Amino acid sequence: MSNTADTKRAPHDSLYEAAASGDLEAVKTILDNGADINAVDSLGSSPLHAAAKEGHWDIARLLVEKGMSPWTRDGNKSLPIHDAARGNHIETGRLLLECDRATGSHSNKNGTTPLHFAVESGNIELVQLLLSFNIVTTASSYGGETALHLAAKNGQPEICEILMKYDDAHKPGLFLRMLGITVPVKMKDFCNHTPIVYAVEEGHVDVVDVFLRSKRVSPKARNRYKDLLFHEAVQAGKCHVVQVFLHHGVPVNLRGRDGKRALHLAADTRNLEMARLLLENGASTKIKDSIGNTPSERSRDAEVTMLIRNWADQAAALDPKGKKALPPPKAAVAAPPEYVA
Repeated sequence: MSNTADTKRAPHDSLYEAAASGDLEAVKTILDNGADINAVDSLGSSPLHAAAKEGHWDIARLLVEKGMSPWTRDGNKSLPIHDAARGNHIETGRLLLECDRATGSHSNKNGTTPLHFAVESGNIELVQLLLSFNIVTTASSYGGETALHLAAKNGQPEICEILMKYDDAHKPGLFLRMLGITVPVKMKDFCNHTPIVYAVEEGHVDVVDVFLRSKRVSPKARNRYKDLLFHEAVQAGKCHVVQVFLHHGVPVNLRGRDGKRALHLAADTRNLEMARLLLENGASTKIKDSIGNTPSERSRDAEVTMLIRNWADQAAALDPKGKKALPPPKAAVAAPPEYVA
């Protein structure tokens, strides 16, 4: 008994359905029968959206050749290139960008660009493809996030480095700078956060290292509350992030809010490991905060208190004349593992 049903393609009710399924012959047949190439589904998606979403390059090419515009918008104002990027379909994305490179900079109703989708998925090749068509990287989503914000938040050091190098070569002109548009590494989202803030909050050591190593971000950078990010890392107990800041030259005794230094914060949070790290890198045991407390006086943890006191005693012993207490020999901060692109 022959099974002819298995050897035949299933019929399709619409051009959209045929495009989504990847059935090139069915698409050709439906078009030859006079189907409206611009017909859309209930969400406003066109056959080109369907082909792009599934990565059917051959069907996308046919539809473009038949006159379908790559600027066709769905109900969310997304273009086919958005669907290609969201689906990680590089060759289909290249086809659409070659039709009109400006589509790569288009924001949908949520402010999302194809680059946002590429970064969200961590697809480095797709990110590089989009950048090769000179797209705009300063576009921000509904929450004010640029692609660099996303990469920093997601812990993607290579993508962060790629984006920053691209932005260095495509800095906004004078007119745009007068309008307040700057390079993404300095842009703030609606939470008033620059990208590095998210890297510090999430503890992405490699990303923090990429930002500081680039010299585009100062190790003295602050968050929206004007707190030092270095101090934020200390307070959060992120020793590896603190090591990165120290490696890139942040003064260990830098004054923060209420006159507190990093060692005050380590004492406040009862973090013995953090206190030891800071002391090994020259933190002063004598500096007082704005209300006159030294780090040991702020401590409510016996081990932290004794560590600081003993360290101070050892430092004083090195200078018996008492003119200037010298700290014990400073331990070099181990350089964080350098990210290799």
